[in-house]
Amino acid sequence: MSNSKPLVLVTGVTGFLGSHIVKLLLEKGFHDNYEVVPIDDLAGGDCNVALQARDRVIVHQAAPLPNRETSTEDILNAPIEGNLNILRQGDKAGITKFVFASSWNTLGAARGARPTRVLTDQDWGTLTREDAIAAGDPWLTYRAEKLLSERAVWDYVDQHQHIDVTTVNPSLLYGPFAPGYRIPEPKLGALGSNAFMYPLLIPSAKPLEWCSLGVDVRDVAQAMINALSAPSNVGRKRMLLTAEWFSWKDAVEYIAAERPALKDRLSVAAWDAEPVDFTPFDPSRAKEVLKVEFRPWQATVLDTVDALVTWENDWKSKGLKFDPTF
Repeated sequence: MSNSKPLVLVTGVTGFLGSHIVKLLLEKGFHDNYEVVPIDDLAGGDCNVALQARDRVIVHQAAPLPNRETSTEDILNAPIEGNLNILRQGDKAGITKFVFASSWNTLGAARGARPTRVLTDQDWGTLTREDAIAAGDPWLTYRAEKLLSERAVWDYVDQHQHIDVTTVNPSLLYGPFAPGYRIPEPKLGALGSNAFMYPLLIPSAKPLEWCSLGVDVRDVAQAMINALSAPSNVGRKRMLLTAEWFSWKDAVEYIAAERPALKDRLSVAAWDAEPVDFTPFDPSRAKEVLKVEFRPWQATVLDTVDALVTWENDWKSKGLKFDPTF
């Protein structure tokens, strides 16, 4: 990389968000010197090879997904140990900045319940490790791992205040896939959180109401890159990232108008979805500190649908069948 730009370690570069982060970094001139370094085990692996550079900063967003066939205890431990491993080794190597992708799940909003107030970056959930283990529910476990792993990062930072840390807490990530992103097999899980929008394209499916609260993946990637140059004297940088909340009824009406060829395959249930009257998360501090603006939900929905249809056509051209069950 050029002398004026730091060497950035980005984790999870093959993922939905990570691929967009790398794309933007390359577009912004972080391309004179780069390499791909495999780290097979974030929780206990050696990151020294990846950290062998001065002025190193870390953009960390690699994370395991829910519904894995392992114990709840292990699922909870993996992201905590992974975050702390990369943070400790980065600290030892002399990193100056650490940008970390957390989640809106750490704020304490109840899944499936209609929000009744606006949450800010000061809000934290109360879910405990014991709650998750006792429940044995994959998505409750997912929320707990996000909460506990972000808590672990801030606990470490409180004891090592020389590291300039920013966490971003986005709602569900939607949007197109970065160029070169690969989904070789037609699996719903390979679509990332775009899978929550795929029911819009199935007449018999009913999209989950709370999943219409999203943010464009491109805007989250931009926010994380902007965090590299954000001021350090603005207090704890825990940033909520969300676009305007919309209803699935709004979405199918817009898709039908802009992509009339898709009208007959849109979700019947979505046409009767309840309206929404406010966005239950306040991203104003992210706009101020990270200088990020969020795309209108209409642009994100249309780009997401176009991307999903493109993948459908690609799989069909290869003789692959994609028939997800909702």
